[in-house]
Amino acid sequence: MTYRLSLLGPAFIGRPRSEIVLTWDGPTLIVTDGDDSLRVTPASLYFYRYDRDIADGATQEMTGLAALDDDGLVLLDLPGAWRQGYIAAFCAAIGVPFVDGSSEPSGPSEPSGPSEPSGPSEPSGPSEPSEPSEPSEPSEPFGPSGSSEPSGPSGSSEPSERTRARMSGRAPGWRRVTASSARKRSPWRMPLIYASGVIGLAVMAYLISVGAWAAWRGLTVIGRVLLDLVDVKWLVVAFSPLALAYRPVIGRWRRYQARRGWRAGPPTGPNLVIGATSELQIHAGGEKLPLEIGKEAGQAARMLVYRYEDRSGLFIQDTNGNPLHHIPGPWDPEDLHRLGIRHQLGLAVHGISREEYVDLIRRCPNGSP
Repeated sequence: MTYRLSLLGPAFIGRPRSEIVLTWDGPTLIVTDGDDSLRVTPASLYFYRYDRDIADGATQEMTGLAALDDDGLVLLDLPGAWRQGYIAAFCAAIGVPFVDGSSEPSGPSEPSGPSEPSGPSEPSGPSEPSEPSEPSEPSEPFGPSGSSEPSGPSGSSEPSERTRARMSGRAPGWRRVTASSARKRSPWRMPLIYASGVIGLAVMAYLISVGAWAAWRGLTVIGRVLLDLVDVKWLVVAFSPLALAYRPVIGRWRRYQARRGWRAGPPTGPNLVIGATSELQIHAGGEKLPLEIGKEAGQAARMLVYRYEDRSGLFIQDTNGNPLHHIPGPWDPEDLHRLGIRHQLGLAVHGISREEYVDLIRRCPNGSP
């Protein structure tokens, strides 16, 4: 018998939708997105929802489904709109626990983590007005891809920060499947971008030289309308050719800041930045999360750059070694050392065991997934 679960929509409005379909092969979860597929054997499936602070004080709600291992670490992240009732029935069909993050008990320092299937792993899932397809009818998917009105969580009692910390705990071999990750980039994409920018720059220079600045302005307006219609965003350089210089200039400025001890992190982010009021800011995906630097409990006092199997990342800790924020990904110890020396932040760089990693994740109150 085959049971299917389909993605209802993107993780947030404006994101491309990915045609993700989940099926079971015994206890193994098969994730199919177009021509690509991968297989994991999760201990449970976890529905998550958390907020991201973006520009001007606005928030962006992120939802998705995660496959967890026995310790609650994330094996596979599937951002998107999933209906909890469908997930619960999908899990019940094969006997895999379902953890609904929108109904978990609150507590930012709760050490239990999402790995305990004895918690909110009832196979029946949360009650909903419309029941999903019964497991006895395997020919029908639990989440029809044509459904246009995905139901969101009925209300979350778990702090958004704690959910973010849980989702930042990545297991060895971690993967994230999204519409953009499934789309393969063509080898001629970058040459076309630069060629479009050069042509656009030449047209702009010619029109301005003959005094036709208004014509160029009109051309750029028309071009941007066409870009919205055809959804080929990289062609924006043809109508805004100065965008070609943006990335190199920003890259040079950030390298200068790193040499001065004002910034640390990979070029594409996330980054640690010292703010105008000397607080430590975490810049990740458009967010700017502040942490006060100091020697009191709950204040940033030191940094731990770790490696655990194929995973690496950074824990920001207080003076007692308690984790405050977790940022997975590669970090340059030299940049962090310069930032730490300049702003009185300690730094440790070493490998950790699985037990240490799981303990830090479970005690960490916030993270950047």
